[in-house]
Amino acid sequence: MDVNEGQRLSWSISPLDAGEVEGTWDEVEVMMLNPLGQEVYDPDENASTTVNLDSSTDDYRGSAMPTPVTLGNQRTDADKEQASNWLGGTHTLQLSTKADPEDEPNTAKPRRVVLTLAVDGTAGENADVDYGKTRAEQEQAVSRATWLRRGLFVGAGVLGLVAVGSGIAAITALRRRS
Repeated sequence: MDVNEGQRLSWSISPLDAGEVEGTWDEVEVMMLNPLGQEVYDPDENASTTVNLDSSTDDYRGSAMPTPVTLGNQRTDADKEQASNWLGGTHTLQLSTKADPEDEPNTAKPRRVVLTLAVDGTAGENADVDYGKTRAEQEQAVSRATWLRRGLFVGAGVLGLVAVGSGIAAITALRRRS
């Protein structure tokens, strides 16, 4: 699911069959991953959420990103759950089922559920939320890092050329002595 800066992803899951279903899985573990495959924590600081599908109540079974996505969430003093939610792009929800350990092997049956995904917010800067750094400060830091990388790359290239030139000069000097 594409979730860009200024947006947050929420999800919910509910079974189409109510109550306990004999010989089939009754729990789903849901984990949200950012575009780099890093875990995105929920507001309760969990990397994954276990949902019990056998509950006969109509409790909400879902979770969401703790805050909208923004580069400023990555700062080191952020809470763990907020700091994990920093990169916009295609996010992934991994669902894994858990069967009751008392069930006989090979008794798991298909089960139908409804998975609802929602992306809240408008892509782009969210001016109503202060994450500690302004958009301009974030862009300035990225710009500085980009120029630093370019400078290091150019410096490494020049250093490589100097090394090759020195090697050629040394070989030429050794041949003249011989």
